[in-house]
Parts: sequence; C-alpha cells; structure tokens
Amino acid sequence: MEGFRSGEYLTFRVGRQEFAIEAGPVKAIIPAHDLLSADHPDPAWLAGESRLRGEPFPVIDLRLRLKLRHGISGRTPCIVVLNSGKLIGFLADSVSEIIHARAHDFRNGKIRIGRPRQIVPLSQLSL
Repeated sequence: MEGFRSGEYLTFRVGRQEFAIEAGPVKAIIPAHDLLSADHPDPAWLAGESRLRGEPFPVIDLRLRLKLRHGISGRTPCIVVLNSGKLIGFLADSVSEIIHARAHDFRNGKIRIGRPRQIVPLSQLSL
C-alpha cells in the first residue's frame, strides 16, 4: 500500500471495529472524561476540546468522522492525543497495545497481526 510504513502502531477500538495508527505521533492517552464538549461543533464530527499540560486541542469523534455505525462504548473510553505539527485528539472506545508491523503484515488496507486492524491515516484526523 502506498503510504504504509513498517514500524510501531497503536491499536485501538472504535464502534466494535479494530484500528491502528502510527505510534510515533502519539503523545498521550487521557481519560475521555477530560473532554470539554462543544455546544454546536463545526464540523459535526468535532466532539469538543481537551487540554494537555494546559494546551488546548480539538478532539474528533472518530466514529462520526469515519461514518461508522454506533457501537457499544468500551469500558475505558479515552482520548488519544497526537502531535503532527499541532495537537489533535480523537475518541477511542479502548486502546489495546503497540505492535510492530512490517510490510508483509499489511494486506488490503489492514495490518494482519492477530486480529486484522484497519489503518487510520493521519490525514483523516486533520480539521
């Protein structure tokens, strides 16, 4: 796949589906109750904002952003905070582990180590 890079990936779950994202930009994982919701977010998939060490950043509702069906929230919902030039976060139902993926572990848009996990490109997390 174009854009796939061997390396470490953080695996997580949103709406009963398994995903992975490059681990390098991940700066923190904070509890979902740290979300400060927005009254009328624009765009609609913006869940609100949160803060990391006093710095505010937007938080994306990944379920809405990726147009996933509503699923059961996990027991440990969290905000995954990324820094790809600026801070941004997304809601995850749960975070699983960090895996090391190589080119041969990747097929049809998914990392296939254990359960198949769809890769979420950082470009889908931009505002």
